Amino acid sequence: MTSSMLPKARVVVNEVHELLFNKEANPLAAAAAAYALLATYDGDERPPWHDQIEKLALVYPHMPDAAILKASLHLRYPTRPESYARARTALFEGFERGIPFFSCGIAWLLDGLTCFADMDPEARRRMHLVHVVAQRHDPSQAFTVIRLGERSSGHEPLSD
Repeated sequence: MTSSMLPKARVVVNEVHELLFNKEANPLAAAAAAYALLATYDGDERPPWHDQIEKLALVYPHMPDAAILKASLHLRYPTRPESYARARTALFEGFERGIPFFSCGIAWLLDGLTCFADMDPEARRRMHLVHVVAQRHDPSQAFTVIRLGERSSGHEPLSD
């Protein structure tokens, strides 16, 4: 589930995405499937799993990745004039929910906030905060790993 492996994950997800989006699904499995599907889908038609990504944010209201996925869906596949406003709202919601479980969630949150940062001071403020986390996170890991010590990345310790 690292960013570089998402296209390869698509092969597996194609086989089981219906199971992963089942109501009884593990929220992490559902989010993993959603990341893989969004990262690799190249069709023109709106697939039924788009609706399932929308529902993830409702079904798992405390999961940052679910809101980030919803935002990414609206940014990548805008279907209405209000799609970008919905994406912004979902990005802010994801930000408020905390650090994403999946490593690629940090990148997608940062990318999404960057889309709004030039015209939106609040998006810019949040983007800068996520950027601090992104500098400390290990993108080679599937799940988010944040390095806090001085030795971990060569950066100075975080300060207020």
